[in-house]
Amino acid sequence: MTAVAAVLTALAVAAVRPTGATVLRTRRVRGAPTRSLRVSPRSMLVPVVAVAPVGLLLLPRPSWVLCGLAAAVALGTAALVALRSRAASVASRSQARVVDAVSLLGAELRAGSVVGAALGSVAAEIDELEPVARAARAGGDVEGELRRLSQRPGQGLLADLATAWHVADRGGAPLSAVLERLAAHGRDQVDLEAEVAAELAPARATARVLAVLPVAGIALGASTGGDPVGVVLDTTVGAGCVLAGVVLAGLGILWIERLTAR
Repeated sequence: MTAVAAVLTALAVAAVRPTGATVLRTRRVRGAPTRSLRVSPRSMLVPVVAVAPVGLLLLPRPSWVLCGLAAAVALGTAALVALRSRAASVASRSQARVVDAVSLLGAELRAGSVVGAALGSVAAEIDELEPVARAARAGGDVEGELRRLSQRPGQGLLADLATAWHVADRGGAPLSAVLERLAAHGRDQVDLEAEVAAELAPARATARVLAVLPVAGIALGASTGGDPVGVVLDTTVGAGCVLAGVVLAGLGILWIERLTAR
């Protein structure tokens, strides 16, 4: 038993190691340190593998180990869904701020400001453009900085801004009219994504309600004089059914989340 626990502990350590998972860096307020959210499907397995050696060493019944694994799967799934929802919310806010930045930059240029001063003024209001303004002040590669920032979630519009910057820098074309069109396109995209999210919200809510509905079934069984809790905790078959149900429910939620994300 101890050897099995040691093997599972090693697997838990391996699962916690950094991987090539997507990392979203965000800033909540100007001047605040950058925060990172690591979102990886494999993170769902970390509590599952970590709790197994503890259960094997401390819990006297196999059914309790299976129930512990079921709880770990449920918590891992909930944590993963929460992280993805938070990442999507951060990306949505960042997208809206980038659109505002492009719109403000176009307004500054139409008012007669030079490009460097306009960038500095906009960056003082919206810190997503701070690295670009810093590159402009230092005489660096503004286009390259825009393309680098466009790889961040919610900031894809900066790639179009980089293209417009390239044309204006090489050919002398005015930027203000192009930025006005880019801002209008960005606002349309924000509105469209908000509408799609609103349409998909019922499907997500339904999947989550169905996932937790069996808990109500257990409560109903107990209220009618049955002993579902005892079956789950005291029998391997009952605990195994609970584990299988939790795994399938978790996979169903992740599947729905992936479909709605697309």
